[in-house]
Amino acid sequence: MKKVVLKVEIHDDKIKKKAMKAVSGILGVELVSADTKDKKLTIIGDIDPVKVVAKLRKQLCHADIVFVGPTKEEKKEEPKKDSAKEIVKVVLKVEVHEDKIKQKAMKVVSGISGVESVSVDMKDKKLTVIGDIDPVKVAAKLRKLCHAEIVSVGPAKEEKKEEPKKDDKKEDDKKKNPPSEIVADQLKFYQTHAYYYQMKPQYNPYYSAISVEEDPNSCVII
Repeated sequence: MKKVVLKVEIHDDKIKKKAMKAVSGILGVELVSADTKDKKLTIIGDIDPVKVVAKLRKQLCHADIVFVGPTKEEKKEEPKKDSAKEIVKVVLKVEVHEDKIKQKAMKVVSGISGVESVSVDMKDKKLTVIGDIDPVKVAAKLRKLCHAEIVSVGPAKEEKKEEPKKDDKKEDDKKKNPPSEIVADQLKFYQTHAYYYQMKPQYNPYYSAISVEEDPNSCVII
């Protein structure tokens, strides 16, 4: 899967619609999104950027490659909301069994006025359309090609649910500031060993006197 971003000269919705329709017909395209404000066309799929640019230059307008790189299938770009338009996201269940029908379905939907993004999920057999569109008209147009049913209609971008905050700060505070009992025990330990001194036993001096009568052999100094 590749993500290709092209700089194209799209000045109005008519040219934008033609550009999306031309690119949607290329085999391997999974998603097509056009931004009239920034004049950019984003394509996601197993495609050759050179062939895409060549087709646009030949059939419609000048196009330049801005970015080519890998992309994650889970994250698909959604167009920016315009306050003047009511952008909706329509998901339809379609009977697409092969790439040929998929490309035709994308091409048909891309031709509808107001469409800004088209993507197909072959595994779940779902087609997602984003833009200022009427879901009934989209389904009616697809039913000329294959069976189609509306699964959901809603805002283009769903609001993210707030996750509960983890008590990381409390754990960090515990690590940084250990309990006072541990500090007190350490102080007691150091005080005990710092001032401990083992006293040696003291002996009182003992003096003895021996008389001459007791020891006649002893010498006497006169």
